[in-house]
Amino acid sequence: MQFTTLYDTGATVWVIVAKPEMVRATCTTCNSTGAVTLGGESLRCPKCNGRKEPTGAVTQQALSLVVDRVAASSPSAIRYFGTREDGKHVAVPEAEVFATKLLAEAAAH
Repeated sequence: MQFTTLYDTGATVWVIVAKPEMVRATCTTCNSTGAVTLGGESLRCPKCNGRKEPTGAVTQQALSLVVDRVAASSPSAIRYFGTREDGKHVAVPEAEVFATKLLAEAAAH
């Protein structure tokens, strides 16, 4: 059975990605900078290792996705597989894919 999809293999589409906001871990050794200076050289803090922690806030951003493959088990279950501009290979339902960055950003807000 064949289904009609909005985008074809090779198309560049846009998806919304939620990124948690991060802050440096509280550290008295490096004063929460993640680094210490020793002999004039900046080194990763030995106590906190430069670790970051989530603040609980999330920002949404639109990233491009190049479609590698399209799969569908029904007209309502179409998924696009591809590589986002951040290098991650993902599968995204058709309802979460947008033709332009502007449309994706509008949907994110």
